[in-house]
Amino acid sequence: MFMSHLDRTLMIAAVLLAALPIAALVTGGAFA
Repeated sequence: MFMSHLDRTLMIAAVLLAALPIAALVTGGAFA
């Protein structure tokens, strides 16, 4: 249970970290 919860948390964190630069590029390209 703990491992699955930990894996889920790490997966969510990885997705957020990967989405941050993508969102920055999208917003930067939209405002540029």
